[in-house]
Amino acid sequence: GHHTFRDTGRHRDRGLLDRRAGRSATVMDLGEELQLADPGGARHGDLGVRIHGERHHAVDVCGGQSRIVERIRKEKAPDMEAWEQTVLQASLGAGAAALGAILSALGGGRRKEPLVCSCGARMHSAGLRSKRVVTVLGEIAFSRSLFICPNCGNACFPADQALDMERTGFSPGVRRLMARAGASRSFGHAEEDLRIFAHIDVDRRDIERVAEALGAQIEDLQARQPAAPLGKLPPIPVLYVEYDGTAAPMRKDELAGHKGKQPGSDPKGREVKLGCVFTQSGCDEDGYAVRDEGSTTYVA
Repeated sequence: GHHTFRDTGRHRDRGLLDRRAGRSATVMDLGEELQLADPGGARHGDLGVRIHGERHHAVDVCGGQSRIVERIRKEKAPDMEAWEQTVLQASLGAGAAALGAILSALGGGRRKEPLVCSCGARMHSAGLRSKRVVTVLGEIAFSRSLFICPNCGNACFPADQALDMERTGFSPGVRRLMARAGASRSFGHAEEDLRIFAHIDVDRRDIERVAEALGAQIEDLQARQPAAPLGKLPPIPVLYVEYDGTAAPMRKDELAGHKGKQPGSDPKGREVKLGCVFTQSGCDEDGYAVRDEGSTTYVA
């Protein structure tokens, strides 16, 4: 029978860096990424409606600039910080509208080359589906074509694959910021930092998933790199090997059978050892050893 599908977009953190040039169309499980539903129409006032209306027209940035300048001129007392935020939010909004229009133009239209499923059959277009995605300019909505294989029923969004946004609601730029912020501090602090410094509103749990998934992909990439022959490695004049231990808080069921730090006390955590290996090839002006940049490897 005939069905209509729409992209649920429920898991924004999947498929972070899985881009393989020259591969056939990526196939996703309909039961996971799509659901049988009425795709519905865009509501009046939605960002998607505004972007779609601007698809064939230039975004009126100059007009918005004039209105902002006129509003600021009417204020009695100067407030530089408020003016900065006003202009910044207007700039981000105009940029998001322009980016949404670009993505909608890229995601639709006829393809020059047929799309071939992994089973070998030619996939057919099933119309446009809307997707919301968080970008460095703000959250936007755009439309892209859904392709379904008539032979095996698999489906894919070629535009999502081309834009590196398969199975995720975060743009590559936002995912990079999330991973960097999550690696620097706690995920809660990373959420606050992104909101304050980058004006990006994302949940700390999404930051955790993105950071961990990106880290796993980096480890996999490093593991697949060929190791250099030992005979061709440059000599290491000084090599440091250090380690230390610290207590990591644990749940009670993980502490069963373990003793506390003090006699008769209950354990609050378990010790974790952290090892560090690095090289040193020089000293500073005071004669103190200087760690070679980029030479450190940590092992927990």
